[in-house]
Order: sequence, then C-alpha cells, then structure tokens
Amino acid sequence: MNFRKKPEPINAHPTASPELAQQGQSAEHHTNRPTYQRELSDLQTTLLDLAQLVNTAIDQGFDALKTHDLTLARQVIEADKLINQRRYELEEDALNLLALQQPVVSHDLRYTAAILHMSGELERIGDYAKGLAISTLQLSGLVAPDIMASFEEMVQKSQTMLKKALTAFAERDVAAAQAVISDDDEVDVLYNEAYHALLKLMLVDPTRIDEATRLVRVAHNLERLADRVTNICERINVKLKDF
Repeated sequence: MNFRKKPEPINAHPTASPELAQQGQSAEHHTNRPTYQRELSDLQTTLLDLAQLVNTAIDQGFDALKTHDLTLARQVIEADKLINQRRYELEEDALNLLALQQPVVSHDLRYTAAILHMSGELERIGDYAKGLAISTLQLSGLVAPDIMASFEEMVQKSQTMLKKALTAFAERDVAAAQAVISDDDEVDVLYNEAYHALLKLMLVDPTRIDEATRLVRVAHNLERLADRVTNICERINVKLKDF
C-alpha cells in the first residue's frame, strides 16, 4: 500500500484577514508567502513519508505475528526508532517554520497545527505496530487460525482507514475525513468479538490463560490503531474546515 501522494500546491489566501485589514496591514508584511507555501508543502510530503514508514511497520509487525517470525519482529522493534526520529524532526521543522515565517493567515496556522498533531498520532500508531512485534516475541507459537482471521480483518480495515485519512488530508477533503470516522465502528465490533472469544478460551482452557491474555493485548493494539486514525480525521475536520 502506497500512501505517497504528490502534494497539491497550497493556494495562497487571496486577501488579508479582516483584523489585519483594519490595522492597514497585510499577511505578506509578516510572511514571505511563496516561501511559506513551499515549506508547508515540504512538511506535507514529509508527513506522508512518515505515514509510509508507519504503514510498513504495521505490515511487518502483523506478518511477524502471523508467521511467528522472531527475526522480523526484532526488526520492527528496531525500526520504530526511525519512526520516532522522523516524528521529532518533522515537529522541529514545523515549529521552526512557524517561528521564522510567523504566519498570520489562519489557514496556514491551522494546516501547520494539523501536521503537528498528525505526526504525533502516526508515531503512536507506529508504537502499536511495535506492540505487535513485542507480542510475537512473547508468544510461544502460531496464533489459532480463527483468532488470527479476526486480527487480520482488523488490520485491513485499520490500514484502509489510514490510507483514506491521509488522502483526505492531502486533498483537504473534510467530508472524506468525516466518512472515515464511521468506519471505526466496524473495528470496534471486531475487537469485541475477538475479546469475548479470548475470554471464552480462558474459561474453557485455563492452561491457555497466559496466551489468551497476550492476544487480548494484540486485539487492544489493533483497536487503538483505528482509534488513532479517527483522531487524525477529527483533527482534519477541526483544522481544515472552511478551507
């Protein structure tokens, strides 16, 4: 799955804000608009690159769990360091942009704020992918096929949600972001089904309580992954509304 989408040029706000107009000033007086737009577009590209790293971590983390590949699990855990590093670099770039350019157009401020928030949510999604890898190391073998089938459906739906959310952000499509939020209900249903199936397993076979407990953690990580995507969409709705 490839999230990378060439950012569209960010349209300049055609007029200054009413407040600045009253003061006899313009946005251009405070901000080099072409430079700010170019750097804002670069931030969007960096954010989508981070999203691709996170999506790869999800793929590999789940593959490690599905095949009980301990080597791949360790690679996913190590790769999480790069996700963290890229997140902090992106935040620093965004804060530097705000400090140096001092944008006064509300669209610019809100868009940059959305990028800052989304980078944090993506980093947390990466943590959940790492959690899958950690669970793989803790489990003694392959997960039962019926439980794995539920997990796989959760992963697929969550990744589809993430792809749609990032596309909505890149295209500044608030309606599309809102539509993604409702998809989280489907993941919640799958989580509840998996959770109750694992509780039943504990009751039927007490010798598998430890295994089932670890698998509940896997289900929780997958459910929270989708919740983080929902957070991204909610931020898009708030920050990019009326663009």
